[in-house]
Amino acid sequence: VFNFYDNFAGTTLSSKWTQGVGSGGTITVDNGLTIDSTTNYDTFVQSVPTFSVPIIFESYVKAPTPITNYERASVFIGTGSTTDQNVVSYGYYFNNAYVGGHVWKIGTSSSSTGASTSITLNGILGGYWISGGNEQLYYNYAQQLTWTDTSQIPEPTSVGLGVAGVSGGYYATFYWARVRAYPPNGVMPSNSQPQKTIVLVT
Repeated sequence: VFNFYDNFAGTTLSSKWTQGVGSGGTITVDNGLTIDSTTNYDTFVQSVPTFSVPIIFESYVKAPTPITNYERASVFIGTGSTTDQNVVSYGYYFNNAYVGGHVWKIGTSSSSTGASTSITLNGILGGYWISGGNEQLYYNYAQQLTWTDTSQIPEPTSVGLGVAGVSGGYYATFYWARVRAYPPNGVMPSNSQPQKTIVLVT
């Protein structure tokens, strides 16, 4: 079940989003959302609707490997910021970045946690804010990083997509974005019924 979805069809940004354009940033829609940035202040789109925790926000993202400090492509659950170098002024960001090395990061406006990675984004980046003290980053549905930060008080909030770079520029293309319902009791549904196999004999 998707509580929010956009596939960025056409060449105009849907009214589902607002924009935050940081210094040196551009936002382009052409059957996909491309965000470019030439500074370490984020350019982003942020949903007009708000959602209540638990929130699962995912996007199919394609981006180059970040190789210079502060290059990053992010999904976030919260309020984006074009003047705060940590992506958000409230809530959490979940990104693939370069900060002294290629890393996954989960963070707030004032602190973060990270883990080394060699993965270049060309798949589904997911940020999960399940409850206070339970934040998770997934890539292609495989958990990459968890955090137990309690500094952000859960309240209805937006979701968003952002990019920051440096003077040489960095960009990412987001092909769709969605807010997914959190399954009952946190257990994903599965099919436990026997499967029928048909064998063709020739």
